Amino acid sequence: MAQLTAQATALLSDDRLAKRREVWKNFLWLSQTPRGSGHPEPVRTKLLELVRSMGHEADIDSAGNVLVRAKASSGEEGRPWLCLQAHYDMVAVKDDTSSIDLIKEGVGSGIRLIDTDSELQGKTGMMATGTSLGADNGIGVAIALAILEDKEIKRGPLEVLFTRDEETSMAGVKNIDASELKSDFLINLDFEEQRVICIGSAGAFDEEYDLKLDINTPIENNHNINYIQIEIRDLKGGHSGVEINTGRANSSKLLGFAVGQAVNNSGLGDNWGISSFVSGSQHNVIPNKGVAIVSIFTEQGKQKELIELKEKFINEIKKIESKLQKKWKQVEPNLKLIVTELVDEKQDKIRLCYTSQSSLRLLDSLQILPHGVLKLSPMSNELVETSINLAVVNLIEPEIEDLNEKEQIKEKEQLKEKKEEDVEDVQNWWKAKKNTAIIHLMGRSTDFKQLEYAHDQIQATARLLGATTSGMTNTQNAWEPDLTNPLLHIGIQCYTQVYKRAPIIYVVHAALECGILKSKKPSLKTISIGPTVVHVHSPQELLYVETVPLTYELTVKILENIK
Repeated sequence: MAQLTAQATALLSDDRLAKRREVWKNFLWLSQTPRGSGHPEPVRTKLLELVRSMGHEADIDSAGNVLVRAKASSGEEGRPWLCLQAHYDMVAVKDDTSSIDLIKEGVGSGIRLIDTDSELQGKTGMMATGTSLGADNGIGVAIALAILEDKEIKRGPLEVLFTRDEETSMAGVKNIDASELKSDFLINLDFEEQRVICIGSAGAFDEEYDLKLDINTPIENNHNINYIQIEIRDLKGGHSGVEINTGRANSSKLLGFAVGQAVNNSGLGDNWGISSFVSGSQHNVIPNKGVAIVSIFTEQGKQKELIELKEKFINEIKKIESKLQKKWKQVEPNLKLIVTELVDEKQDKIRLCYTSQSSLRLLDSLQILPHGVLKLSPMSNELVETSINLAVVNLIEPEIEDLNEKEQIKEKEQLKEKKEEDVEDVQNWWKAKKNTAIIHLMGRSTDFKQLEYAHDQIQATARLLGATTSGMTNTQNAWEPDLTNPLLHIGIQCYTQVYKRAPIIYVVHAALECGILKSKKPSLKTISIGPTVVHVHSPQELLYVETVPLTYELTVKILENIK
């Protein structure tokens, strides 16, 4: 059975977790293990071992999911099969205060309870310190595990599907053999608002925008040179689907704007170039921090001119910070733009930069590429139909690296999924991407034609600025609403009994796995429910504690009424 650390055991004894303590036990147990998306082990094996220890049939399927089958309660064998589904991965992100290695450590050591006093959601919240909490979708996994443990529920035969890599590639549901599922009813436990039964979700795609840049070599040309680091930080970030309509700032957009304005206003001419530009971390996260390094140089003998240009540039960045803070004070009250002159060993590591013309093409790309809400739903101005997240920008300083060392290759973020024996393939990949600004975008829409329109905007920008794109990749099916769904009607009845009010029926601007599962098994009747979680995909992620027992009770009530 699930074993907790002493710290987790102490937290579990808190009276605020008294209701459905078995759910909290499972969640704290899960949080002890790293489970960032793209790294299914070791959490997958631990899940398998746990459900087998409960006496249930369980295996890892060909797609890397954990599929569990639990026998019906005595006398209920004739009922139809129902599947509970949740993904076991999470968006693992942290802020600058956290020293946790999210590849090697779980977030459990930082979990704490806080006072919230929300009239709608309850008085208690759960957060992690300095990292995302992983309630998306760890709390869904914990609820399903608790139901597998509960011998008192009068239910039919039950499948539980724990899927892999929902937050990155959707590999678990994309590669599943749906013929292995016996169920014609499925409850997805990945929704994040207790007042809602979700009946549809957006489709999505990823696209990579590659901009080749020309190199400048001011050191080799015997120029005087200074290196200025500009960092934007402490933006809110958040989920690029459900929070894309909040108007939150995009760190890549603002950092690019700040650098471009400072270059123009300080009169640098061609005496500058970007050495590196890195912003954002995940394709489905609104980027909340970034760092750029700008090289400023003059010819030998013009040291005084260099000092003047450098001071003008730094002063312009400080002015821009003040303007941005005023403009964004309501939405981004903690916005900071920090400028630092790199000296000593930090400066010695930099030898090259990109030309001013190439650097401007990158800054123009960041301003022209779409981000945010593109179209509202024709059914309601409160619903987003189509959006794009300008998610990740990665431009490293143009220095040739030794690709013969496997350990160096393994350290590259882009190569997480590569096998060590694929060194030659990796070398070719890096040669193709050398001196290239790589920008990752993610589009979402409930209308596939609008996804194509969003893709066309990216393509138009690429043609304008001499970039190339990958085209639409990692496409995900929209989940089309079905108001005749019998599971929905049972869900509404059960919700009204548990909550003493009617649910909101909703289509969410996020990619749930239901759409892909239904495309593989059209007969599947699905709904999505869950407790309230806010600020997901960020270190501010907050789970409202009082909403979890009610979600458990609703799920059990539906199980009891499927006949």
